[in-house]
Amino acid sequence: MADATKDIKHDNTLFADMFCEFGRDLGQFLRPFVNDFAADIFIVFGGIVGAIEYFKNKLEDQLNIPVSTGEVQNAALMGAARLFFI
Repeated sequence: MADATKDIKHDNTLFADMFCEFGRDLGQFLRPFVNDFAADIFIVFGGIVGAIEYFKNKLEDQLNIPVSTGEVQNAALMGAARLFFI
């Protein structure tokens, strides 16, 4: 991922276009799940977080909710909070 983001920072439009398309396609794939779950926010974890700035806007456009990043250390806490607020 680091090589691709480095290329984008050097004005490589091929990689920039690729990430825009990725964000749009990912959003189209996830939209039914996000809608069924009635999510208020979509949180991205893992290595892809390093490139979130390149596809976040397109992903948000497709999901119609904010997209944020999380840390793996927070995953257990977030799961426990979800159980508490059910």
